[in-house]
Amino acid sequence: MVIRHTECALQRFTETQLAEGISIATHHPFTELLGCFTDPIEAIRDDVQRLIEYKSLVHRDKIRGFLYDLATNSLAEVEMPRVVPQKPAG
Repeated sequence: MVIRHTECALQRFTETQLAEGISIATHHPFTELLGCFTDPIEAIRDDVQRLIEYKSLVHRDKIRGFLYDLATNSLAEVEMPRVVPQKPAG
């Protein structure tokens, strides 16, 4: 299960802005990527897809994504795009 929430700080900054802020606050260089995003729905879909493709997870067909809305205290499931299986060439 993937859950993200509205009003997330990772949505308000770019990777560069966040790294600069952490470097200034800690007085140490910071170069890690923290997963900043602009669209929470697409971020959830990306996370779910990344987990589905992770071969070490046994029940990859059961992975679902949700967005928790802080203002309404509600949880909504994010629909994944339907993937049409490719037919083998030939």
